[in-house]
Amino acid sequence: MKPCVIIPCFNHALTVAAVARAALTHCPVIVVDDGIATGSTMSAAVEFLRHQNAERIVVAVPVAPSDTVRRLRGEADEV
Repeated sequence: MKPCVIIPCFNHALTVAAVARAALTHCPVIVVDDGIATGSTMSAAVEFLRHQNAERIVVAVPVAPSDTVRRLRGEADEV
């Protein structure tokens, strides 16, 4: 199995950016949040990773509104 990076996404854009830059072109990136309301923070993280040429972006979240999940499925490789 190929290694991956898990990035906590708790409204800390600097954390996401620093961790992602270190590994995003070498392995899949999993962006994790403890729950999503509007999805704006997660969308920003996914957009940043796309611009950085991430190999694969997976969004992992236990709770989110169905419309937000649908939108994120169009942005990330997997939700």
